[in-house]
Amino acid sequence: MMLDELLHEVRLKRPIHGLDLKGFDFKGADLGEAVFSDVQLNGARLDGCNLRGAAFVRCTLGDATLACAVLDSTNFVQCSMAGITIDSAPMRQLSFTQCALGGSRWERQRFDKCCWTECDLSSAVFTGVHLERCVLLKCNLAGADLSGTELVQAVINDADFRSVRLDGWHCDRGVFMKGNFSGKTLAGQSLRRCNFQEADLSGADLSDADLTEANLVRSTLNGTRLAQATASRALFLEAKITQADFSGATLENAVFQKATVSASRFGGAQMEKSAWAHSRHDGSDFSDAKLSFADFSHAQLSDTLFDGATLFFTKFHDTTRKNTSLRHAHAAQVIGTDKALLAAERATLALEAI
Repeated sequence: MMLDELLHEVRLKRPIHGLDLKGFDFKGADLGEAVFSDVQLNGARLDGCNLRGAAFVRCTLGDATLACAVLDSTNFVQCSMAGITIDSAPMRQLSFTQCALGGSRWERQRFDKCCWTECDLSSAVFTGVHLERCVLLKCNLAGADLSGTELVQAVINDADFRSVRLDGWHCDRGVFMKGNFSGKTLAGQSLRRCNFQEADLSGADLSDADLTEANLVRSTLNGTRLAQATASRALFLEAKITQADFSGATLENAVFQKATVSASRFGGAQMEKSAWAHSRHDGSDFSDAKLSFADFSHAQLSDTLFDGATLFFTKFHDTTRKNTSLRHAHAAQVIGTDKALLAAERATLALEAI
């Protein structure tokens, strides 16, 4: 079929189905809102094409080129696109569903409100890419390169980042729930207001990272390094923290309620007004930490060190302390258990149990 015949079918809103168009030259064609289904387009030249609103269903586009193509609200469903190179103007509202995109290249591109769902993005190259309000759900990112990528309000949930290159990553309000970052080096990176809820950060290096207002609720921090990190107003609720290093970190107003902390170091950390209610500690070291106005109400402290710590108006209401050391701590104005408050709390719990 010649190009003119194809364009005629497109203008009549007829789907292009089941054709072998390998290596076909569509250069500069207007394919807006065209529908291609079960079409072989390996090596096709779609450079400069208008693909606004077009749909590709079960098509093969391996090694196809889309330089300067208009990609706006374009949909790809169950397409094989291994090795494809996309070099286009800013791309908006693209959708890729269950597509094979292994080894694809997206370097230095800008994406807005695009979505990849259950796609194979193994060894894909996203270096220098800007992803704003984009979503990657249940995608295979093994061996992918996201170095130098800027993510703004992007969502990459339930992903394994262990083999992904993240050098020079910059994230603002990114969502990485249930992500596996075990052993990753994110030292010094900006991760402000990012969501790592239920993420595994075991062995990760977040030293000097900016985690201001980050969400690490129910995250796993086993052997994680956060020395000198900034995590003011960050949420560590119900986090599992084991042998982690928060030495010298900035943690003002951070929330560690119901966290489980074991053999972790907080020496010299700035932790004023941090919240530790109902947390459990075994071997935590808060030596020389600044804990003024911090709240350890109902916490369980075992073998915990506060040597040399500043505890100005620090609250230990109904706190269980076993083998806790406050040697040389500034603890003259520590707030202990408020008996009237404790009686009221217990009465309230009794009423709730009825």
